[in-house]
Amino acid sequence: GLVYYVAHDNTPPTIRQTSGNPASLTFHLSDTGTGVKSYEAYIDNKFVLFEQGKDRSNIFCDLRKTPIPVTKTQHTLRIVATDRRQNVATYTTKEIFLEAGLFFDGTNNNHRNVEIRKKVLL
Repeated sequence: GLVYYVAHDNTPPTIRQTSGNPASLTFHLSDTGTGVKSYEAYIDNKFVLFEQGKDRSNIFCDLRKTPIPVTKTQHTLRIVATDRRQNVATYTTKEIFLEAGLFFDGTNNNHRNVEIRKKVLL
């Protein structure tokens, strides 16, 4: 007879920083279920364009090309990734922009906060 399988995806994507280059941020987005559908990035709640690399799971942003001013004040970077079942992961970190580029306030993940919402595929 026929065999049927029921599958569900309630696991959100993962967002991992892969470069701490002071002038350019690089992240790897992945999802083991249905795949990453979309992502958005914000600095201080203002949309910032992150481009995709040759491998579409890598995204990057040259901070010198953003409208965010270079100051010694703290800024917040937030990346939101959504998979094809609407599971959402949010990566948040606080950073300080210096004239040479970006300085992380502590280690790369020191101020990282991941917020996850799950939905079940029926």
